Amino acid sequence: MRPSVEQVRIGIIGAGRLGTAVARRLLPAGHDVVLGGGAGAQEAAADLGVQAVSNRVAAAFAEVVVLAVPFAAIQRALEQAWSER
Repeated sequence: MRPSVEQVRIGIIGAGRLGTAVARRLLPAGHDVVLGGGAGAQEAAADLGVQAVSNRVAAAFAEVVVLAVPFAAIQRALEQAWSER
């Protein structure tokens, strides 16, 4: 028997292979997931049935933020996520 887990709001910054794989595993557990990112986030979000938002909105929405971007993109993603907060 699986332990019960409370539903959590999760913002995934990065909608590539890693970000979408994480979302696919979190959604069946009942978590509320949004994908943050650029144009690619729109298509990935539509495929998953979740909302695509900016990185800033994803970070503001979430109780837990998953950073799923390449190493070279970390600084920019974090600047976008926490700008004007």
